[in-house]
Amino acid sequence: MFKAGFILATDAHIDAAIFNRAHVSVYQRSSKGIMEPLFEGGIFESDCEMLVKMAGGYLLKANCEFRLCNE
Repeated sequence: MFKAGFILATDAHIDAAIFNRAHVSVYQRSSKGIMEPLFEGGIFESDCEMLVKMAGGYLLKANCEFRLCNE
């Protein structure tokens, strides 16, 4: 699919990650403006316009950055 560290910036990227069952890390911007890891190495279960489901929980796409992990 894509290389490790690739940022899943579009719905098409996220759909491809779901289809391929790719391991994804989730990052969120801290109050200091630094991207910090929120969740390491999960697999997307599903998505919709505003949310992704991962590890039984929901994450807002607008608040997170999703990157492919090394598998």
